[in-house]
Amino acid sequence: MASTPRREGFALLAVGALALALSGCSMSIPGLIDRTPIGSVKSANYPFASEDWPKAEPALIAAIRADAADDPALWNNAGTGRKGSVAAVGARFNRAGATCRAFVARIGEDGETRAVQGDACEKAGAVTISGGAPFRGV
Repeated sequence: MASTPRREGFALLAVGALALALSGCSMSIPGLIDRTPIGSVKSANYPFASEDWPKAEPALIAAIRADAADDPALWNNAGTGRKGSVAAVGARFNRAGATCRAFVARIGEDGETRAVQGDACEKAGAVTISGGAPFRGV
């Protein structure tokens, strides 16, 4: 039985559609894409650089312990030229025996400032940070 031009056209169209579907084409939808880099390992003290951590950690502890009306805690590292502030957000909460609080940190260097948010927990004078990410605002 001979194939018809219509059947050949349909088969060609089906093969083309399948090739397009399998080609991995994608389309970004604004607002639904998280632009945070993936595949990298964040340091334990992210968003603070390791060399800034000895200066920033006391400010983060002060923010966790602060009352609602307190000003943000400030830190400065003359060695790196970076400085910043840490402000507590919301009420304290307990996680695995540690006192925790959400925070927003502003970190400045060379006239540029970036804002990050996350949760910080203090237990026995040591701080752990989780969920550090660029600040998205309210």
